[in-house]
Amino acid sequence: MGTKLAVIGAGNGGFAISADLGLAGFDINLYEFPEYGDNIAHFSENTAIEITGNARVGTYVPDLVTTDIQKAIAGAKAILVATQAKAHDRLIQLLGPYLKEEQVIYLFSGYASSIRFSTVLKNDFGIKNVLCADVMTLPYACRKSGPTSVDVLRRTGNLGVAAFPADNTDKIFPLFEKMYPPGYKADNVMQIGLCNQNIILHPTITIMNAGAIERYNGKFNFYEHGCTPSVETVFKALDKELLDIFKALGFPEESSIDAVERRFELPWEEIQAIRKSWTINGFNTLNTRFITEDVPEGLVFMSSVGQYCNVPTPVCDAMITLADVTMGQDYRSSGRTMETMGLSSIKPENLHRFLTTGDV
Repeated sequence: MGTKLAVIGAGNGGFAISADLGLAGFDINLYEFPEYGDNIAHFSENTAIEITGNARVGTYVPDLVTTDIQKAIAGAKAILVATQAKAHDRLIQLLGPYLKEEQVIYLFSGYASSIRFSTVLKNDFGIKNVLCADVMTLPYACRKSGPTSVDVLRRTGNLGVAAFPADNTDKIFPLFEKMYPPGYKADNVMQIGLCNQNIILHPTITIMNAGAIERYNGKFNFYEHGCTPSVETVFKALDKELLDIFKALGFPEESSIDAVERRFELPWEEIQAIRKSWTINGFNTLNTRFITEDVPEGLVFMSSVGQYCNVPTPVCDAMITLADVTMGQDYRSSGRTMETMGLSSIKPENLHRFLTTGDV
C-alpha cells in the first residue's frame, strides 16, 4: 500500500493530480462537493481515470470517489486541495470536524489561504497544530478530455511551497518533494500567493485582448495572439509593482518573472517563446477563471497589500477597474484583502515575523 492522499475537487486539476500521483504509487481518494456531483457521475467502484499528455500516461482506479468529506479524508496522510479559492472558506468548515492534527493540507494556487485554514481550524475546531501549506500553482496545465479522462498539455515547472507559519515548511516539504520533485521552499505563503504569475499574466492578456477574444469565437490563441509587446509592457509594469511591495515588506526580492524563471530554469524570453508555441484556443468570452478568480483573489489582494504598506499600484488598480466595468462586478468588495485575511491589524514591520512564526 502506498501513502494515502485525499484530492479535493474533481475538476481538471483534481483529475490530473489523482491519476498522475496514483500512477506514481500513491493511494488516492477523490472528493467532489455534492452540488458538483456530475463531475463524478460516471464513476463506479472500478472506474479508472485515463490520463494522457505530459504526465504519467495510463489509467488509474482511485480507491474512493465520493461526495462524503469524512470518508474522503479518513486515513489520508495529506489533503490536496484543487478547488477554486472561493471554495476555501466552505472547505474549512467541512474539514474541521474530521481533520486530524497529523494530516497535511496542501493548497494548490492557495492565494495565501493557509493563513485562513490554520487560524479557523485552530480557533473554531480546536486543532492546535495545523499543518497547512500554499503551493504556487497547479502542477499541470490540463483539460478534461471526457467524463473520466484528462489530458495534460504541460507540467508547470519546479513548484514553490511554503507553510503557515513558515517555521513549519520543513515539516511539510519531504512529502511534497516526493509528490512533485524537485520543489523548493519559498519564504512565506504571501510570497507564494502573490508570485503566482497567473494573477498578473492571465487578467492582463484577457482584458487587453477582450475584443479579439469575443470577435474570433474560439480561434484566439491565448499566448501567441495575446501576448504582444504592448501587453507585455503592461505585464512588466504590474510585475514591478509587485516587486515594490515585496521590498517594502522585507520579503525576498523575487518578482513573478523571477519566480517563473526559477520554476522552468529558463530565461524569461525563452519561456515566452515556448508559451507562444502552445495551442490554447477556445476562448470566446471573458467569463473565465482568468478574470473571475485571478482578479478578485489575486489582483485585488495585491492592491490591498500595496495600500497596507503604502506602495502605489496604479496599473493593478486600473486592471481591477477595467475588469469590474467589463464584467459588471465589484471585485474589490467581494475579493481577497488584508482585512478579509485577518491581517490588517498587524503592523507592516511585523508581518514577515508573523508569516514566519505565527506570532505578531
